[in-house]
Amino acid sequence: MCRLCIQNSLDNARIYHAKTVKTRVEGLDIYFICLPPYSPDLNPIEFGWKDLKIELSNILDFNEMIKREVKE
Repeated sequence: MCRLCIQNSLDNARIYHAKTVKTRVEGLDIYFICLPPYSPDLNPIEFGWKDLKIELSNILDFNEMIKREVKE
């Protein structure tokens, strides 16, 4: 039994199923949990990306507003 096991949830990209990747993690107590294809709603990072996109769009809008005000 390992003292620290790492579980990593992944989309089903081909790279995660490559023999090289499987060989590298073998014996390291790293376990991949592959999500079903086309299911971004199950991938927690997607919620973070959504929030980040909103925040960045707010920043970009703010920057544009400042540029307009400076020109005037």
